[in-house]
Amino acid sequence: MFVGPNASGRLWGNLMLLVARDYQVTLKLVMVWPNGLWSNNLGIDSAKEICDWAHNKQGSLLHVEVIDADWWELCKIPSVGVILVRPDDHVAWVSHCESTSDSINDLHNVFAAALCR
Repeated sequence: MFVGPNASGRLWGNLMLLVARDYQVTLKLVMVWPNGLWSNNLGIDSAKEICDWAHNKQGSLLHVEVIDADWWELCKIPSVGVILVRPDDHVAWVSHCESTSDSINDLHNVFAAALCR
């Protein structure tokens, strides 16, 4: 799963980890971090908040990937969206929307369809 380094990405990550636990599957969470964002656009308090969030993802694997700033544009989704990739590297689901607490219902449906349950 790929998320952006923002509040929506953190919420997508939290919800996705909850649903993955419900379905008893392992999830690799990747925060896609545009090159230069840390030093140029993100205040130290926000950066610390993201690092604290990442550190507290007990039992999950979090990877922060620094990429070219146009990666999200290349994927044709905003950085508030999410990309769920299957273990065979096929895209299972994409959301262009910012996450909300109601997004968990969509994620349950996505996991049920992807896992044929």
